[in-house]
Amino acid sequence: MGIPRRKIVFAVLVFLALSYPVGYIIARNTQAFTLASEYCRTNPIIAEQLGDIQDVQLPFSGYGLHWGTVYGTANFRLEIKGRNGNGTAVIWLDKIGGLWSINSAKLSANGRVIVLKP
Repeated sequence: MGIPRRKIVFAVLVFLALSYPVGYIIARNTQAFTLASEYCRTNPIIAEQLGDIQDVQLPFSGYGLHWGTVYGTANFRLEIKGRNGNGTAVIWLDKIGGLWSINSAKLSANGRVIVLKP
């Protein structure tokens, strides 16, 4: 006699329920997130559109990460609060030779989408 099916289903559901919050915490503590967040805080075009940047937040489902020690990719959808308005930046990053760099970025604000230079 094995483990009852109900216990297996429950264990799988608990695992799935805990895995995404853990992934979110890991994503917020990566070098890629730090680089993307700092990019949003210091980009002059973002500041021009939103005013002085007051806050940059990562929504709970606003990321994708695939990385190893040398290579990887990441994307973040960051909610930005500025003195004059709010916007959303989508930042794509690549990790090559162990170093993260911004590949491309765009800002959605004031009903417009602006392609930003990396």
